[in-house]
Amino acid sequence: GSPAELFVDLPRAELAQQFAAAGIVVHSALPTGDRPRAGGPASLAEAMATGAHVLARRDPPFAGFVGDAGAVYSDVAEAAALIRATENWTDAAWRDAQNRSIERAFQLHADELVLRPLFDDWCAIARARAEAEATRAA
Repeated sequence: GSPAELFVDLPRAELAQQFAAAGIVVHSALPTGDRPRAGGPASLAEAMATGAHVLARRDPPFAGFVGDAGAVYSDVAEAAALIRATENWTDAAWRDAQNRSIERAFQLHADELVLRPLFDDWCAIARARAEAEATRAA
């Protein structure tokens, strides 16, 4: 009887189908507080790529990651209000939200964009180690 469902350890393909069907994805991370800051989670990028409207905690790593592909909330009451506000959206408003999510996902979070710097860093580390080994051997 609940309008919400919890899924644990879904295969990626099924997760993408759920994001697309839901229309709204609420990311429920705890506030970072004194914990180290994290980048945006892959699940948010995946949700955006399906066109889902993403709601994330009003916390620096998440707010910047989501941008105009959704909204941010401070507490459960604000998240609920953001969800209730979508009840009045027209089909055009839903299409606009879907397009913003998809565009943001592919413009900022596509694997070709985010994996290249990681690969470059790995290459630089390997090169530095190889040069250090060559210097020690000489």
